[in-house]
Amino acid sequence: MSIITTNDDRSYQTASRIKTAGAVLAGCGAYAATCLAQSSLAQYVPDKISKISQSCDNAALNKGIDEAFDNFKLKTKDVKIKGVNENTRIDNPFENLPKWLQRQLSPIVDTKEGKNAFYAPLAKEIYINKEKCGVLAFHEMGHAVNHNFSKFGKVLQQLRFPCMALGGLFGTVALLKRKKVEGEEPNGILDKTTTFIKNNVGKITFGIFVPIVAEELMATYRGNKMAKKVLSPEMFKKIQLANKFGAISYVTTALAMPLAAVAASKVRDAIAKPKEIVD
Repeated sequence: MSIITTNDDRSYQTASRIKTAGAVLAGCGAYAATCLAQSSLAQYVPDKISKISQSCDNAALNKGIDEAFDNFKLKTKDVKIKGVNENTRIDNPFENLPKWLQRQLSPIVDTKEGKNAFYAPLAKEIYINKEKCGVLAFHEMGHAVNHNFSKFGKVLQQLRFPCMALGGLFGTVALLKRKKVEGEEPNGILDKTTTFIKNNVGKITFGIFVPIVAEELMATYRGNKMAKKVLSPEMFKKIQLANKFGAISYVTTALAMPLAAVAASKVRDAIAKPKEIVD
């Protein structure tokens, strides 16, 4: 514990280390609860997309996918579509870990089960279970176009992991940082910086996720535009609907992460709030 003296000569005693540690743990719980709520909300999305995909004529859908792939000229950039299913053998460095943990570390498990699809920029490969979620192929081709034909889209893609890492870093800073009491001024550059992050973590975290959402929307726009050209109007509507459900995942994530960071910070502050010393 330490004593804080404000610029108006009031004094406060900080919480003990044990109480502060408990407050941080409680903040972690608030963060996890918010993320779990978002995950629960988005949980029904894969089933919805799978039902939409399975309602499509597979032959017509696959023909449209092939035509779109050619029209996008992705072959000229050595992009490939790799159809996968639960029996497909793919090198997975996490395969000896529990399934739930594998899902957190790699998208390949969900993709093989038809609950996801993804474009791998380094390999230039689109992984998709065409049988269960073929409708997502157009969105993933949009990602491939962003990466290979758009400088702006490629930059946004390259920002994805740094942005996610920064979001986690700033959330951690806000959780560990004690909120200033009224009349207490920050000292030095580091204290001023961490105080700013603490006070604005929601806005900062939301801003960090904007490039990720922007790139996803670009991919959807490109995919929908091409799908409209190569598919029947009825099937195109299904592609649009599937992509709208897909948008739920990344939009709710972009909203949930700032809320989770703010919730964690506020819970920590409420529990480990400094107490004013009254003579």
